Amino acid sequence: MERSTSMQLNQHANLLSIFAWIMAGFQFLMVLFFGLYVLFTGGVAIGMALDPSVKDAGAPIMMAVFALIFSVFTLVGIECVVMNIIFGRRLRKPTPPSQRFVIIASIMNFVGVGFGGIFSVAIGVYGLWFALSDAGKLYFSGQGQLPAQGYAPYDAGYARDPNRVNWR
Repeated sequence: MERSTSMQLNQHANLLSIFAWIMAGFQFLMVLFFGLYVLFTGGVAIGMALDPSVKDAGAPIMMAVFALIFSVFTLVGIECVVMNIIFGRRLRKPTPPSQRFVIIASIMNFVGVGFGGIFSVAIGVYGLWFALSDAGKLYFSGQGQLPAQGYAPYDAGYARDPNRVNWR
């Protein structure tokens, strides 16, 4: 029995879903750090605005601007985290997601480069490759889907030999 060296279509989807969940966890940690920075910066801006000893009127405004900018980054990061969770979940379902959804989720990984770094770009490239390749088109048409997506097919070559001596 000869085994194919290339990955099956559902294995690409499984791998992409696992990567998306790992990236969602990493991005969630980064979003927490950004959120804490927003809270700290906003608190400092409010403290500076309420402190009568601060003579510079522009300092609290600049701190508030920084808090606003980083809160926008935090909201984009939350959107990226949610998109990766949904992305991973939809790829694990028995019916394939739409090709458009995979493309949008891959582009969102490019947008989330500030929260996932080069790994976010790598998932975006892999997702776009999978969505736009011939293998992806076959997967999204439903022809390449196996019913038990989460499990590898049984191979009799992995069965234990009953004549094997167990050396203990």
